[in-house]
Amino acid sequence: GRPVRALRVLDVVPESAEFSPAELQPRRALARVEALITLGRLSEALNALAAASQLARELAPGPDGGRMDALEMEILVALGTAPGGALVDRLGSRVNQASPGILLALGRLASARGQLEKAHALLSAAVAASHERIDRVAVVARIALAEVSRLRGNPAESELGLLELLRDLQGRDRRTLVAEAYAGLALTQRHLGEFGRASESLRQSLGGGPHAASRLTLGADVTQAWIELGVGQLDAAAHSLSRVGSVLGAAPYTVRARYFEVLGELRRAQDDGPSALAGHLAGAEAARTADDGLRVAYHEAMAALRTANARLATDAVARLSAMGAPRHLGEVFLLGGLISRDADILESAEQGSRASGDVLLLLEVLF
Repeated sequence: GRPVRALRVLDVVPESAEFSPAELQPRRALARVEALITLGRLSEALNALAAASQLARELAPGPDGGRMDALEMEILVALGTAPGGALVDRLGSRVNQASPGILLALGRLASARGQLEKAHALLSAAVAASHERIDRVAVVARIALAEVSRLRGNPAESELGLLELLRDLQGRDRRTLVAEAYAGLALTQRHLGEFGRASESLRQSLGGGPHAASRLTLGADVTQAWIELGVGQLDAAAHSLSRVGSVLGAAPYTVRARYFEVLGELRRAQDDGPSALAGHLAGAEAARTADDGLRVAYHEAMAALRTANARLATDAVARLSAMGAPRHLGEVFLLGGLISRDADILESAEQGSRASGDVLLLLEVLF
């Protein structure tokens, strides 16, 4: 249901004859954590999780099947904070339990690290292990799976998956998650060069209600800038990005990651090399904090090209190639070709852009 209403209900829900207080209170505390995650209130969710953990130790000591660890991992990845090794190891040791929450958390971590094939397998397993394809874990996993498919160069597969998800959610009380699915669909349709449909999906993504609006609006501004950039409206794109830049520190990591990518593309289009370099350096730093290997390699490669650091560029391109992210690789080769005018590099840019499924990037390479 709607997470805001769930929070209100959780505050007044009576004690149940079916469950003892030792069973009910930790369950209620974890339901609060999940509602806060869905709303994107991540710092509150982390605090609520700490309280739930303390409550569980006091009232119901014993193993919880890794649920709290999975929620902690989900929150940290969304915040852009690299989880500690002990947490990763604990969840990794439970992967064979086929718990949807654990598979989702590990899949999100793998995606953040640029391990796209592994992420695809884990997220698919999370959906398969879920009780329903429209419960919270399954829906979040399906949205994340669509993003992984897009990054791997399968935007058509991503679009089909999100359209199927939206059909499954039709008539259901999942307004915030529907808005998240539309936000992902807008990104995918922009990737495909379908600017009108992307704009409509973006409009639909802002229907998640006022409680989700601030978080979704930040992501929508970045996507709007990417759409405007795609149709050559550079001033409008810069204005859309400026709305995010002033509050960037409060945004979830996925928004910050896309912001730095779109900023780099905009500055290249504006032929503003110094600003592009500054954006890529900032993006690399944010990615390092998040343990986001894909975007570390991408931004390092772009910055290396801007500073004529051939050794670093070669190393970063090798790392990026191994991750199977053709659009990022195509962007790197395009910049390298524009700087060097080397025919072989431009041919690599064409191969990357074709493999990515990004029509606009391919046209930019060819013309």
